[in-house]
Amino acid sequence: MPKELRNRRDIRLTVDSLEDFNTLKELYKLLPAVTDENFLQSLIFHIDSNLSIRNNMIKQINKYEK
Repeated sequence: MPKELRNRRDIRLTVDSLEDFNTLKELYKLLPAVTDENFLQSLIFHIDSNLSIRNNMIKQINKYEK
């Protein structure tokens, strides 16, 4: 796991449900080209900047927490 994500228990980047898919689809629309060398930092920035995406991730984390 990248060090930038190790302590981020509020970020979910898996697709285990339709809700996950829709959240990541929404996030994907906001992202720069995948070739961006700062892609991970950009990804985290957009998650932190978009309350709807972040709340959806937290909701899914809580739903699937073991």
